[in-house]
Amino acid sequence: MSSKIKFIALGGGQWHGASCYYIGVDGCNILLDCGSDSKGGVASGPNLNVLLKYLDSLSELDAVLVSHSHFDHIGHLPQFHAVAPNVPIYATEQSKILANHLIWDKGGRYLRMQSRTLVEREEIMAENVLESIIGTGYAKTIRLPKFEVTFYEAGHIPGAAMILIETENHRILYTGDFAKQPTPLADGYVVPKNISADTMIVCGTHAVNPTYTHNFQGRRLVKMHRCLLSEDIVGINITQLTKGLEIAKLFNDEMESGRMSAKSIYLDDSIWKLGERLEAMGRSVLGRYCRPIPNSSFKNGVYISDRYVLNGYAKTYGINFTLHASYPETKELIYRVNPKTAFIVHTGYTPEYYDRRYMALEIRRERGADISLIYPENDDVYMI
Repeated sequence: MSSKIKFIALGGGQWHGASCYYIGVDGCNILLDCGSDSKGGVASGPNLNVLLKYLDSLSELDAVLVSHSHFDHIGHLPQFHAVAPNVPIYATEQSKILANHLIWDKGGRYLRMQSRTLVEREEIMAENVLESIIGTGYAKTIRLPKFEVTFYEAGHIPGAAMILIETENHRILYTGDFAKQPTPLADGYVVPKNISADTMIVCGTHAVNPTYTHNFQGRRLVKMHRCLLSEDIVGINITQLTKGLEIAKLFNDEMESGRMSAKSIYLDDSIWKLGERLEAMGRSVLGRYCRPIPNSSFKNGVYISDRYVLNGYAKTYGINFTLHASYPETKELIYRVNPKTAFIVHTGYTPEYYDRRYMALEIRRERGADISLIYPENDDVYMI
């Protein structure tokens, strides 16, 4: 049996969306995440058909390991589970709980546009997969027939995990989306001081952008400050439910500290229910000024929703941001783990803006040829 690692990005190679990565090693067939893309108003999944060139069926996979519950990492699990129901799916207990909300995050918006028959079929598939997810805790090793797997706290959002896979001949670390700095909803990542792996799969959102800095709590918040202070009613349209809670918590904390004039912060039903779920899990996110959006007429305040609830009644601002590890923090983690090879995925790479060779050249200059960086394209096969 070959001890080489076969790696394929089935989605989310150099883009954000439909994150899904295949590892074939030491007789193990493992899928890392199974997300959906939501561009163009249609949800689409990873290209799982590529695997059928190497497997007789998707049922030959030994496991799906889920890093966290954002739609671009779990959105295609219902369709996958429908064709391969025997394949076990593992995630942290927190991710399993949040998946009940976030699997409908962007996907739910598209479902509302479909026929009732299609909606019912998709709802059944989602319920089936949510019931089948096997929850685990952090830093607890799961011993499976062909390999062992351990989930470590990754920051980013509650339940997010870095995943260490140990096979007969290899140690592989998949970071998922991760953050070193605390975010409004989660603490920074926590991994053993002596963690090591010969191979990494790094979700490097900012690994191709050495100029990126964590600016949301600074420049962008100040910009929104001005909007809030100058208008009685203002809407904020968000792209993820967790982002709605992150903005609400940041604004509420600013108001409670006296740095921002106090106003009610109204959250739509989906965001409010997610907040209640996090509160039940022990995470304080719904502050003094947070309220569900009223059913009656609009009152003065800030309205946060993934839909344009104000319908032209007042000005609505779009706000987007990422709470991922920065370029130097990504490089720091790679140095800490010190792999022979690191696959950099989930970059949002655009050649007209970024040079993805920058980090590779920098690491080669600082560390010689010790670490090889690979930026995999979707569907390409890499053997290392």
